[in-house]
Amino acid sequence: MKKKVNSIRFALTFIGLLLLIFTLTACSHQKSASHSNNKTDNKTVALVTDNNTINDHSYNYSAWQGLKQYGENNHLIQGNNGYQYFVTTSTTKAAIQTAINKNFKTIFSIGPNLKTDISQAAKDNPHHNFVIIDGTISHQKNVASINFNNEQAAYLAGIVAAYTTKTNTIGFIGGEQNKATLNYQTGFELGIKAGAKKLHKNINFLNSYTDSFSKTAKAKELTLNLINKKADIIFQASGKSGTGVFQAVKLTNEAQPVNNKVFVIGVDTNQQQLGNYYAKGQQASNFTLTSVVKAMDQAVANVAQDSLKGNFPGGKNLTYNLQNNGVYITNSPNISNKAWDAAQKARLKIINGKIKIPSTKNAAP
Repeated sequence: MKKKVNSIRFALTFIGLLLLIFTLTACSHQKSASHSNNKTDNKTVALVTDNNTINDHSYNYSAWQGLKQYGENNHLIQGNNGYQYFVTTSTTKAAIQTAINKNFKTIFSIGPNLKTDISQAAKDNPHHNFVIIDGTISHQKNVASINFNNEQAAYLAGIVAAYTTKTNTIGFIGGEQNKATLNYQTGFELGIKAGAKKLHKNINFLNSYTDSFSKTAKAKELTLNLINKKADIIFQASGKSGTGVFQAVKLTNEAQPVNNKVFVIGVDTNQQQLGNYYAKGQQASNFTLTSVVKAMDQAVANVAQDSLKGNFPGGKNLTYNLQNNGVYITNSPNISNKAWDAAQKARLKIINGKIKIPSTKNAAP
């Protein structure tokens, strides 16, 4: 009888252990669905793009170049143990969670639309670093914010445009009406006004918005409309939508002599090559006047390197401007010496505080 009781006790104990193991395993799986529990490596970095991917010729592309630069500098390979990008296909929250689940230490995201998701992910995953570009998240020690004084470089582009226009009509095509895009318009318009005043010109400024960074067809339509209104220079700050601007201007210029062209001002990266075309008569030419560049690639590479060294700038808002070469305009054969000199003089005045360009206040950061 005693032997039978011991057998029953052993069986009950064994069953109890099985139940305990099952419960602990289930809890572990449930927890890992929203948190990363494995040890992360300081060297690993990831980029969460919007649905335009890294091939947008704009900010996603530039940020990815920064991660690649960081990877090459540290002899890392693309993949889960080095650097990688994740495209938003359904929701940004899902893309962020994928990067977390794969245990990337530092996760970059672009645009103010990701602010809520990044902030929550940072709260839920305190052992990961998060970076938001063109947005600000305050009072979270594992979040760094990167912002650019777009308006400063856009002002210089406005100066160049004022000195270049022949029709005295200049246009602007924006994507979403967020703070970064509105700052581009503000600086550009103020630069045009300053240039026009200096040259005693009366310049007409026109603007349109696609309300999206991925509506190429709409950007093309809006651009053709501006051209029909005699705009001969168009600054596009519309992400991947900007492809439509280049398409419309190329179509227009191909039907005209090479000395009668519409110019495009590029954004975020040097978009000079996007302006290559053949004018009427098959003469090779280019219609990118300049590009308003923000050194997102360098900013991303710098923060990734700091994270690797254990110096992640959590809780800080990193600002890039003319003074630290975080924003600038590119020179090109399409810019006259007079226009370039005027822009460079304005650049020094902005750096020295003699010209102050207000940042847009009526849009969420």
